[in-house]
Amino acid sequence: MYRIRFRRASASADAPQSGGLSLASTSLPHPVGGNSVPSKSPDPTLKSPRVKKGSSIEPSDFRPLRLASQRIPYWKTPYSINSFALLSSIYPQHLITAWKDVMLASVTEDTLKNYGAGLLRFTQFCDKFRIPEDKRMPADDTLLSIFVAEMGAGKVKKSTIDTWIDGIKLWHEYNNAPWLGGDMLLRTKKGADTLAPHPCPEEPKLPVTQKHIDTLHKHLDLSDPFDCAVWAAALTAWKGCTRLGEILLASPSQFDPTRNVLRRSPRTTGTAANNHSWISIFIPYTKTKKYQGDWVTWTSAADPTDPLSAIQHHLDVNSEIPDDAPLFAFRSGETGWTALDRKKFMTRCNSIWEAEGLQTVLGHSFRIGGATFLLLSGVDPWVVMKQGRWSSKAFLRYWRSIEEILPLFIGDSLDNFRSLKESMSRLASISV
Repeated sequence: MYRIRFRRASASADAPQSGGLSLASTSLPHPVGGNSVPSKSPDPTLKSPRVKKGSSIEPSDFRPLRLASQRIPYWKTPYSINSFALLSSIYPQHLITAWKDVMLASVTEDTLKNYGAGLLRFTQFCDKFRIPEDKRMPADDTLLSIFVAEMGAGKVKKSTIDTWIDGIKLWHEYNNAPWLGGDMLLRTKKGADTLAPHPCPEEPKLPVTQKHIDTLHKHLDLSDPFDCAVWAAALTAWKGCTRLGEILLASPSQFDPTRNVLRRSPRTTGTAANNHSWISIFIPYTKTKKYQGDWVTWTSAADPTDPLSAIQHHLDVNSEIPDDAPLFAFRSGETGWTALDRKKFMTRCNSIWEAEGLQTVLGHSFRIGGATFLLLSGVDPWVVMKQGRWSSKAFLRYWRSIEEILPLFIGDSLDNFRSLKESMSRLASISV
C-alpha cells in the first residue's frame, strides 16, 4: 500500500474527526449602534483601504472609510442609530451583537464585498442628487426604482443590479429597517434588464494543460521548501479538479482552521484493485457544501505528475511544521513557516510559464484543465463529474479541447458497436 506519512491526529478509523485548534473563529468587528453618530477615528483592528478611482463619496460621519466587505455593518443613517438605541433599551447588548453576527454569517466574505459595492453606488447616487440622510433608510420604493433607472439601466447587466439591490436590502435588515422595495422596483428592474448592454461573448478561461504542468516540474526546485509546496498544490488542484480556494488560503491574514485544510486534517489511504494507490483528504469548507465539508480523492500515477508523491515529498521537505498549520505551509527562515496562499502560488506558476512562452492563466484554470486532462485521457465523463464534485451537468462548461474530447468518446463508442455487430454476425453464421 502506498503510504502518505502524515502526523496523525487521534481519530476513529470509521469516522475520522477533524479535531480543532483552540482558536475561536474570528468575526468581523462592528459597532453595535448606540445613540451617537459613528466616529471617523481609525479603528486599529481594521485595514485602512485606499480609495479607488470611481469609489469616492462625500465625507460623512455616517460612512467611515471601510473596505467593501465592511460597509454594511459600519455605514449608518439617522434611522439605524435611533433604531439600535431603541433596541439597546429593550435587549441586552450581547443579544444584539450575537444577532448581528448571525445575520452577517448568512453571506460569504466575497458576497459582502459585492454587496458593499452596491451600497457604494447607492450612496454615490444619493450624494449626487442630494437625497437627505433620513430618506436613505428606509429607502422607499420610488427612491430604489429611480436609483436602478439612473445607475443601472443601459449601463450594467441584470445580475449586477440584482446584487446592488440585494446588498441594500441586507443593509436595511442589518440595521433593523423595514424593506420598502415593491412592485415599482420589480418593474423598473425588468425594464433595466431589457435595456442592459448586450455582452460580448465571453472568452472561455484557458485551462492548465499537460505542457503547463510539465514546464512547472522542469523549472521548480524540488529541494526548495517553497517550490515543493507549489508543486504539491499544483498537482493537488489539477489532478483533483479542485478549487484553489479549497486547498489554499485567500491571503496570509485569512487563516481559519475551521475552513482551511490542515496538515492534520482527516485522511484515508488505500490501493485500488488495479494497484493504483489513492488518498482521500477531508476539506472542511467547500463552495457548495459550506461547513459540511467534503472528501476529495487523488489517484497515483506512474509518472512525475503523481500527486501522492508530490504531497509526500512536500511533507518530508517541510517536516518541521506544526500539525495545525495549513497543509501547504512551507519552511521560511531558520525556525519559522509561511502559509502558501493563492497569490504566492499563482505568481510563482505564472512567472515560470511566462518565461517559457506559455499562456498565463487564472486560478480556476487548474480545475478546468484537470477536467479536460481526465477527459482526454479517456476517463468517463461521469467519473470526471464525481472527481470534481459537480452535482449537475454544469461541469460541461469546463470542457476544453472539445474537438478532441468528442471524437475520443464517440469514436470509441462506434468502434465498440462495430465490434459487437461483427461478433453477432459471426455467431449467426455458425451452424448449430
